[in-house]
Amino acid sequence: MNIPKKKEERLDFFADKYETALEANAPHIARFIKHYGQYNGSRQIDGSFVEAKVVRNITREIIEGQVDSRIPYPKVTSQCVDDRHIKNARSIERLCDYYSKKLDFEKLNDLGERQTYVFGSSLWLAEFDNSIVEGNKVGAVTVRVVHPKFFTPQPGVENIEDMDYCFIDIPLPREEIERRYNVELEENEGEAFVGDVDYMSEEPTSEETVLLHICFYKDENRNVCEYIWTDNVEILNINDYYARKIRWCKNCDRRAELCEDDPCESPEYEDISAEEETIERDIVDKEGRIIIPALTQVYKDGVPQFEDKVENITDELGRAVVKNVNGFMIPATRTVQVPKMAPTVLPYYKPDRFPIVIRLNTSAIDGDWCGVSDCDIIRDQQQTVNKYESRALEKSMKSGTMVALPKDAQIDSVDNTVYDKAVRLEPNQSVNQFGVINTEVGIGQDMNQADRVYEAAKKISGVTNSYVGQADTTAKSGKAKQVQIQQAAGRLESKRVMKRSAIAELYRIIFELELAYRDEVVVLCDEDELGGACMIHFNRYLFYKFNPESGRWFIDADYLFESDYSGTPEDQRETMWELNMINFEKGMFGDPMRNETKLRYWLKQERAGYPYAYEEVSYYRTLVKNEINAMAAQQQGQLAPTGNNMSMGQM
Repeated sequence: MNIPKKKEERLDFFADKYETALEANAPHIARFIKHYGQYNGSRQIDGSFVEAKVVRNITREIIEGQVDSRIPYPKVTSQCVDDRHIKNARSIERLCDYYSKKLDFEKLNDLGERQTYVFGSSLWLAEFDNSIVEGNKVGAVTVRVVHPKFFTPQPGVENIEDMDYCFIDIPLPREEIERRYNVELEENEGEAFVGDVDYMSEEPTSEETVLLHICFYKDENRNVCEYIWTDNVEILNINDYYARKIRWCKNCDRRAELCEDDPCESPEYEDISAEEETIERDIVDKEGRIIIPALTQVYKDGVPQFEDKVENITDELGRAVVKNVNGFMIPATRTVQVPKMAPTVLPYYKPDRFPIVIRLNTSAIDGDWCGVSDCDIIRDQQQTVNKYESRALEKSMKSGTMVALPKDAQIDSVDNTVYDKAVRLEPNQSVNQFGVINTEVGIGQDMNQADRVYEAAKKISGVTNSYVGQADTTAKSGKAKQVQIQQAAGRLESKRVMKRSAIAELYRIIFELELAYRDEVVVLCDEDELGGACMIHFNRYLFYKFNPESGRWFIDADYLFESDYSGTPEDQRETMWELNMINFEKGMFGDPMRNETKLRYWLKQERAGYPYAYEEVSYYRTLVKNEINAMAAQQQGQLAPTGNNMSMGQM
């Protein structure tokens, strides 16, 4: 997009784009309002001004039965199988898992699950906040779940990957906006956030909460850019959102830090994008091995370049050879070809996608960006159940019993709590002119029909009685019940696949943000082959490779991202305990009689969360250590020149 240069024109440009996109997205907002009401038990009857008298909220029951609280574990696969790539893939997994726990993905997932089923989609926004300082680390990834009503896509474009721009609205306190974006908002500046049940309240929720409009767009070079404003105030304008920024003085053409130490006549600072960095020293890994040298050989058209260098000549003993020149003894020299070296220049990594992940409930056949909502699927059934339940209630409320009295009978009072009506009978209309008339109407057919429609709604959604916590006698054993739930889960597999795909994409964005901005080495906890704790490092310099054809360093970020539940034993602890026991008894860990094998078994159980496994690990670890020390002492005794050493066989 071609963005105006002047501030006022730029603000009007984005405001007009936003209003146009918001108008095009109005049908989705109307659907969101309808779905929200249905999930919360709205009494509205479509196509009628008459409301239902009672609501049996099967929508909430079915949706709540599908909520999956598990967080898929990151699975990263490298395109290469060398040790370096495998370790990098493992470090990415641990990094993403670390963020999933640090950012409390369980809480975010709980919100996203319900939004996905109710509205058809949920959105995740990931950003790198440089203002966060933790120990020796500067900056961290932040993730939030964005309500679909706060997302406005480019009109006519279905996939976010194909959009040139999109908008996100975020309500934030004024103080948070001023802190995060280093701006000052007057009391009358900023668009007050309006938030309520039906999204259309006339009064703002709080004067201290401001609604930010964020536009992510791609410029003519396909670089992701960001523009933020509220009401008639421009907050931020970033031309290259992912690029590293350096403060530069436009007047003296120096970095801001240098200009501040020695100010020029009229300093004027701006942020410019930094595409690469020149390293001043060798980059080493945790073992001290050089992974990126400070100097790199120069290449031209894929050919390594050399230059002449004069060096002293030495003999076989390494002594300098001298020669007599006009009576002076000077070192003998020769000219040799040596590689031409230059300071190593490393490019900064720059992502090329919007930092937004859209998780769909199920894909829409027509390609709608917000997917298909469960509320849409079972809305007819919900409406029908409400009608039957309302009619049954009305029949029940109007039916009852009435007192039968002779026309000229005189009574003191009628108990209105039981008999609210009385019938006057003419003489000879009945042999017994005193009695009770029953006017009860049967509601069994209405209730049966409501139950039948409810069952149809569950079948459409792929939900069984087991999912909604009702009695299900079709399975006679625990194993049969497990198989039954698994078969039912198969019908919901499409939704689970969409969730895993979205979370995997979120993990990719987290990795790319860390690769782009993380300068420090991140130390993460990992597990060795025995299940014990060890450390693994995420270091962005480990992802650089040298291309001899171009003579330049590049970033190898070609990793495949997936997510599944197999990497989280806490979700299936009892199963893992049983499998570990079976593997131990079958000798998969070694001889079951050896203490080393028992230690491996208890390490596996500790990793799977077995109660009190830590105590057993400590016990057997001590035994194994004592055995190793005893064996070492025994070997030293055998090597001693005593003349009385016995062989292992004799012992």
